[in-house]
Amino acid sequence: MLPLGEGMITTSIHPNEPFEPFVTRDPFVLRSLARLRSWSQGQQSVLLTGEAGVGKSLLGRLFHLAAGSSERAAFVLCTAAQPIHPAHPWATLDEHGGTVAIDGLEHWSLEAQARMVHRLASLRSPAVRVVAHSRVSEPRLRLEDRLHPALAQRWGSRVVEVPPLRARPDDLPLLVEGMLRRAGRSGVELEAATWRALATHGWPDNVRELRRAVDVGLAQAGTRLEPQHLQLDRLAPPALEALGDATFAAMRREVDAWYLRKLLHATDDNLSEAARRAGCSRKVLRERLRRHGLYAGTGRTATVRTPAPCLAEEAVLSRAAASTGRPAMGTIAAEERVIPWAVLERARARRHGRTAA
Repeated sequence: MLPLGEGMITTSIHPNEPFEPFVTRDPFVLRSLARLRSWSQGQQSVLLTGEAGVGKSLLGRLFHLAAGSSERAAFVLCTAAQPIHPAHPWATLDEHGGTVAIDGLEHWSLEAQARMVHRLASLRSPAVRVVAHSRVSEPRLRLEDRLHPALAQRWGSRVVEVPPLRARPDDLPLLVEGMLRRAGRSGVELEAATWRALATHGWPDNVRELRRAVDVGLAQAGTRLEPQHLQLDRLAPPALEALGDATFAAMRREVDAWYLRKLLHATDDNLSEAARRAGCSRKVLRERLRRHGLYAGTGRTATVRTPAPCLAEEAVLSRAAASTGRPAMGTIAAEERVIPWAVLERARARRHGRTAA
């Protein structure tokens, strides 16, 4: 439990727009910020849901600032691992009002939520609001009976879902430019391939992962930030939202390359085991791996050699195929089918004059 004054700015730099520190240009997020701004003026409680790293904690603190709280108002942060006790800053909260932030609501037991409801009911100050954060959506919490009804009444229908970073690719340039500026590296230029790598990455950890990638890249880059400086997790799924404007072949290639990389990782690059899990023959799997630049050498193992072609290279191949009338090299034919493992076993048994089991 921390009062607002410990480790945090107590007043907004932009009093007319307290949510300006939350960098976004996404229309859906901007509408959500407008709703939070209106709710903050009425001393109302809210629930913020979304994946890890999307900025729920930042929004909770900005919501507290937007409420126009006095400098003596407390910001009490409570987690499932932190006991609730009547010590400071609850005394300050009781006297001057403020905000109670319930972090990680999905980890709170019903008993802990009931104790929180009792503690909030014992406060005398009417100017106390609740901001709860959850990685799990409210309908799922209700369906699994993991949400205390009395606590849910605090926010009612005032629920804001913060979309993941992969669903708002327009925010990437703003976030990256801000990170470069705060690091004192505004003069660093990003290659076009670097922007493509950032836009097509899935960002499982959202803004936290983006910040780590940029920090690692800046530590290795000089005046230009290139894709190899980012050290992105190749096992992360691609951002399908960013591929919405690409061709079907380009989107399929990105998804196939991710599936094959994950398959090789799960089987420790064992080609036979990977073929068994994929339900195809080793020959078919080898051909797929070669087309994505993921197969090197001969034998029972395959290793990641080069990254799959980017969308720009795919577009060049598609235009070349259209001009020549021939299929582009490296693309997967639409009529290609994966041969099931059971079919191969039955065919091998017939060739040896046996009856397949």
